[in-house]
Amino acid sequence: AESDGLGVGFNRFGRLALFQARTEQTIVFYQVSARSSRAINIGQTRTRGLELEGRGEGPWEVKITGNLTWQQATDQGPDPSYHGNDLPFLSDLVMWLRLGRTAGPWQPWVELSWESEKFRDRANTKLDKAPARELFNLGLARELEPDWLGVAGRLTVAAEVVNLLDNTVHD
Repeated sequence: AESDGLGVGFNRFGRLALFQARTEQTIVFYQVSARSSRAINIGQTRTRGLELEGRGEGPWEVKITGNLTWQQATDQGPDPSYHGNDLPFLSDLVMWLRLGRTAGPWQPWVELSWESEKFRDRANTKLDKAPARELFNLGLARELEPDWLGVAGRLTVAAEVVNLLDNTVHD
């Protein structure tokens, strides 16, 4: 435990990761009617980005966890009308912050998440762009260590309410 300057112990963890992925055969699902989607192989894609993750545990069993991901995912397929466009349904920037507490065997938490705007089509049509969104979520989790999973086995049971404030969002 390290001191945060207030005389209270506070454990901290952080991670920074750079990533890049190239795929040869990327499958994207497109909605073709109210109840069905169709899989389309768009070919090559490239995704690169940066992820920053942090966690802190303070007094009274309070935990703060956060994540920030910036990514650039582009269509690298052979069709010139889509080559270089952003992949649909992937935000460039995603952030979330979670505050939780261990209360006996249960861990309740509240979370605020934010995603930047994103295209909903392969052509990157400005009129078919999902706006940025923020969501407030609540959850409750419990970790179990059943014998049938072995010494290092752990199972988490969780329930959550996503978008508690009923923010109008759609993809």
